[in-house]
Amino acid sequence: MGKASKKKSLRRAGIGPSRAEIEQQRASRRMARSQPATATVQRWAEDSLGDHFFTAKYITDAAQAPPLGDAVLPGPEEIIGDPAHWQATSSMLIRAVVLDGVPVSDPAVGAAIDRLAPVLRREADYLTGDPEAGDGFDERLAPLFIVGRVALLEATRAVIADDRLEPVLAVLQPRLDAALAPLGLSPDLRGAAAARALVCAVAHDYLFGVPEDTELLDRLDGDSSTAGNALETLIVAKHLAPEEALPAGLAMLSMLAGMCRTNARSVLDPDGV
Repeated sequence: MGKASKKKSLRRAGIGPSRAEIEQQRASRRMARSQPATATVQRWAEDSLGDHFFTAKYITDAAQAPPLGDAVLPGPEEIIGDPAHWQATSSMLIRAVVLDGVPVSDPAVGAAIDRLAPVLRREADYLTGDPEAGDGFDERLAPLFIVGRVALLEATRAVIADDRLEPVLAVLQPRLDAALAPLGLSPDLRGAAAARALVCAVAHDYLFGVPEDTELLDRLDGDSSTAGNALETLIVAKHLAPEEALPAGLAMLSMLAGMCRTNARSVLDPDGV
């Protein structure tokens, strides 16, 4: 993946799990009815789309989460009071839609999202600039951050690979339309808007040095209105209502995962995707 270089890391380098990771593991164990089986993560050819997508840390974390169908979700008061539950539930949802093949429309997915509703409202206020929402709010453990700022960003980066952005956008737009249409979300949400938000989010964290890419990014984000979290971009632009953001993000992530289940190195390879 040589075309774009990383600007910064979302995690500090260190030895052993962080305190947040330990608390997430504890929360996951409390939600599991029994000892959960680790999800199977298929191995793919080195440097392939599958290799880059399915070796990301958020995927390996999700593989360790309990299966959504076997989980005992905490009550609303307990879940809003413990950020470790936010993180653990987000990982369970990622496992469900990416690794276990659960559709976003599944009632179990909807029930988990509903349980996160108070957290999502607070996070949406935080993202849209409500000054009171930022008081002690740790966005790094919140669902829209984990799904949007971490998972969708790295998934989109895997899909871009070493290709130019314009043809990748052309591939993404109809697939995003198809992935989002069944959810019955905001009519303003279209594949073109979602693809713009995804690609521009990557540009907030990676450097693109090819002139045709930088020129395209300048056109896509001429008013500097995008964020490193595609879901934040779509909420602020009113393409998504805040309560729609998590199902939309999971649907996009599932679609990107499907594009990367291949040993091909490019989504532009007709034999790959």
